[in-house]
Amino acid sequence: MTLNLGILPKMLFKPREAFTQVQATATDGIILVVLFAIIVQAITFALGTFKGSAVVNVVGNVVAFIIIAWLVSVIAKRFDKGTGDFGATLGLMGYTSFLGVIFLIIITLISFAGISVGVTASSLGGNPTALASAGIIGAVIGIAYFMWSLWLVENAISVANNISTWKALGTYIVSAAIIGFIEGIVISAIHLV
Repeated sequence: MTLNLGILPKMLFKPREAFTQVQATATDGIILVVLFAIIVQAITFALGTFKGSAVVNVVGNVVAFIIIAWLVSVIAKRFDKGTGDFGATLGLMGYTSFLGVIFLIIITLISFAGISVGVTASSLGGNPTALASAGIIGAVIGIAYFMWSLWLVENAISVANNISTWKALGTYIVSAAIIGFIEGIVISAIHLV
C-alpha cells in the first residue's frame, strides 16, 4: 500500500505534478474512496442533513468508482493507445474523491455564513433579488466544483494511462455517459416492477 495523503493539497492545484509523484494501486483507490465517503457521511450526519443509509452510500461510491475506473482503463487502452492500467486508474481517481470533502466543507461554511444555497422565498421575505442571488451563488459553486473535479479526474486518468489530458477527458466523458445510460435503464426497470 502506497497511500500518500500528503499530496492532497498539491493535487488540488497541481494535479498532474502530484499524480506523477504517486504509485497508486487499486487497493489505494478503494481505501481512499471509502475513507472520503465515510468522512462525507459523518459530516452530513453531524449537520443533521444525512439521508439514507451510510453503508449503502459508501458501498455505492466504491462500486461506482470501480466500474468507472475499469471502463476508463479499457477505453484508454483500446481507443487511445494508453496503458489501460486499471490499478493505477482506480488508485489515482481515488485521490480525486477528496474534492467531495472540500466541496462539502465549503458549502457548509457558506450555509453557516447565512448564504444558504437552499433558501426559500419565505426566508428571504419574498425578495426576488435575494432569491436570484442565492440561486446564482449556488450555481456558481456547483459549476466550479464540477469543473474542478473534471480537471482532477482528467489529470488522474491521463497520468495513470499515459495519454493526453484531452484524450483522458474524452475517455471519462464517454465512460460516464455509458454508466449513466446503463444506470438510467436499471432505475427505470426497477420502477416498472
